[in-house]
Amino acid sequence: MGKSKDKKKSKDMEASLTQHEDAVLKTAMRFLADEFLPYFHIEGKVVGFAPTESIHMELKKFYEDINLVMEDGSWKHFEFQSTDGGIPDLKRFRVYEAIASYPEKT
Repeated sequence: MGKSKDKKKSKDMEASLTQHEDAVLKTAMRFLADEFLPYFHIEGKVVGFAPTESIHMELKKFYEDINLVMEDGSWKHFEFQSTDGGIPDLKRFRVYEAIASYPEKT
């Protein structure tokens, strides 16, 4: 078997193990949440569980003003605003950065 097939098989096995691990931890949390939170010094009482798997498909084209790639591999993102868009604009800029950094692993 070639190296690329070995790597793919290894990644597939790793993904499968991760999914099983996630399922075990999710199940454990459902039964033990009230015990886990105090252990981690998190205050509050659990009253339910929110969904953990979401599918949201939407196509958008984002236009960022400037992304500079720095010598150390980091990026600097600049947006030039003629008006103060407040919190909604800041949230939109965070989306830009999250989307840009995800495939780049930055």
